[in-house]
Amino acid sequence: MHFFRTTRLLTFLLLAAPFSLPAQDIHFSQLLEAPLLLNPANAGFYDGYHRVILNYKNQWASMGNPYKTLGASYDLPLMGGKGDHAYLGLGASMFKDK
Repeated sequence: MHFFRTTRLLTFLLLAAPFSLPAQDIHFSQLLEAPLLLNPANAGFYDGYHRVILNYKNQWASMGNPYKTLGASYDLPLMGGKGDHAYLGLGASMFKDK
């Protein structure tokens, strides 16, 4: 009996999970220009020493009270792997949606 309860609970969670998970911020339309918001594992994965990214978007300006979204991120590679790519990086990201 315990097995059937666990199975039903697991089935419910698997079916309900896609409807309750948070998603990417909808106000940035060019997601490839915000790599740390797209995937935090992208920190340090580039050719260079430091990376600073600033994103700004306003939409629906003709409606009177437009959305304004500002995003900023900074990351750097800590340890290099084989080739030019880092395999360990550190980064920070923030955004403000008004």
